[in-house]
Amino acid sequence: MLKVRWFRVLLGLVLVFLTVGVGGYLVRETLFITFLYSGSRADWELQQLRNRATFEKEPESDVALMDECLAIAREHPGTRTELAAYLYAEHRWPDQDKGIPVFDELMAAAEDYDLDDWANALNDSRNGASEWERWTPLAARLVDRIEREPDHAAAARLLTELAVLLNPEFAAESAPPELLRIANLVAERFAASPDLANFCEVAADLYSSAHYTKPFEPYVRQILSVNQDRYVRCSASLALASIVRAHGASRQDEARQLYQTFLTEFNGQTVYPAQGVEEQCRQWAFNALEVMDNRGFGMTAPETRGIDLDGDPIALEDFRGRVVLLSFWASWCPPCLKAVPLELELLHGFEESEFAIVGLNADDVLENAAAAVNEHGIVWPSFRKSSHEEVWPTYGYPTYYLMDREGKIAGYWLGTPSKAELEEKIRFLVEQ
Repeated sequence: MLKVRWFRVLLGLVLVFLTVGVGGYLVRETLFITFLYSGSRADWELQQLRNRATFEKEPESDVALMDECLAIAREHPGTRTELAAYLYAEHRWPDQDKGIPVFDELMAAAEDYDLDDWANALNDSRNGASEWERWTPLAARLVDRIEREPDHAAAARLLTELAVLLNPEFAAESAPPELLRIANLVAERFAASPDLANFCEVAADLYSSAHYTKPFEPYVRQILSVNQDRYVRCSASLALASIVRAHGASRQDEARQLYQTFLTEFNGQTVYPAQGVEEQCRQWAFNALEVMDNRGFGMTAPETRGIDLDGDPIALEDFRGRVVLLSFWASWCPPCLKAVPLELELLHGFEESEFAIVGLNADDVLENAAAAVNEHGIVWPSFRKSSHEEVWPTYGYPTYYLMDREGKIAGYWLGTPSKAELEEKIRFLVEQ
């Protein structure tokens, strides 16, 4: 009977908590703001606005949301909410006439707000867009402040948020200079900080081994030499493997060893707040090793035969004697379609007898692929999905493999590399 009584009490407490939490969330009552939400009521209003903006499609309503966001900023001068609202407005509506010079307001605020407020506001306003050129002046001014206030408790966290702000696209030919400045400051003054996990993710592009990440190797090594935080070490260890892999064929054995060491040290079994992230990082490491072990540099490309999008037979062997860029794409993949003009430029930059592009399409509906071919002017043949999906496991789109004249793999990219990088590697193989 005693066990039943305690069970009923516990069940009652759970129901009360759910009623207060869910009910308060739905109607935004004072109980929810007071007991279950860590920010202020103004922060909560801004968060709800951002949630609505995420799903807004109508231009008129979108402008109304922008006006509401700016009103929240004006109603809370001198607060973190004002800063976060201005940052979100500049992120979400960069080209809209806001009636006030929002970016100028942010530049002025760089000297006024506490570094902790900046770190929190930048974290809240992340939107995933790569616009580092536009944000560089603001980042530079805040880095100047950190250099003057290096002992501030939020200094390392703000440097990490600024690195995220300046994170370039995968295709960037080089790292933004201000991002390298941040990396140098991190390595010199803050390498032992527990706030650097996201910095390591930016420095290495953990998932894709981007070309621009190569200069960050010494900074990541410095973090690994002194940092004891498990989450930071997890990110930094995978970052180092990714950066070494980005150097190409000459360092693949070293990269393979680093991935294997990472998997040994970070087994995904330790219970801590970033355990889920660690498990995701392990999957990326497994994916990288699978590619390196089965379709790595110097290996002959798997024999691939099938049917193209027009219903005609196609085989990779048909292109032997030419340098070939394999392009894994789909009509539902915006980055794939965005890359078509770059691919056309590459195709027209070499003789037909020297270089070819071959697509490997991932559409389940053939008509969708055919429509994309016509709309975007794709002139090279593509294997149908059923012809290649078991031969070429793919971990994201677009993916590219570069093969030499003998059909050996000479390049791999998960994401669209820069035209300069592709052109350089293709020309090297053509002239061999």
